[in-house]
Amino acid sequence: NELGISGCASAGKTDFGAVWALVNWQAAPLETKVLVTSTSLKEARKRVWGSIREYFLNSAVQLPGKLLDSIGQIRTADGKESLGSDKCGIELVACEQSQEKEAVARFIGIKQSRVIVVADELAELTQGILQAYRGNLVSNPYCQIIGMSNFKGTQDPFGLLTEPKLGWSS
Repeated sequence: NELGISGCASAGKTDFGAVWALVNWQAAPLETKVLVTSTSLKEARKRVWGSIREYFLNSAVQLPGKLLDSIGQIRTADGKESLGSDKCGIELVACEQSQEKEAVARFIGIKQSRVIVVADELAELTQGILQAYRGNLVSNPYCQIIGMSNFKGTQDPFGLLTEPKLGWSS
């Protein structure tokens, strides 16, 4: 379950990713962990996390979670903990090249029925994200990655995600 979305800067890729994260989490909130990535926390707050926050706060229906904007999380209200569980919900993970080890460590070991990764500006992120997804997260019963970016090259994380089955020369 891997999907790459490319298009011009005003194509709405980021909003698509934000809505995808919220809809998939809302479909099974106690069984779903969504990891949202971008180049830095500052940039994510302007782009994908900013959109998730706005859609969450302006939803026409009551969503089953608590927004902890300062730490980049929406925790699912599980009825057991006042702030909800961090085993499910939506979490922002900055994936700057300079902080690759810390970013990849946040991906490793996540166990949940449904794990979804929404990677904004994937061409700018570390390749360790794809490695953690393909080497660890896919062991969960349902796992999916959505990468959004402007295409830059065949060897960056977005190019690797979107490579045709028969290779780029096909």
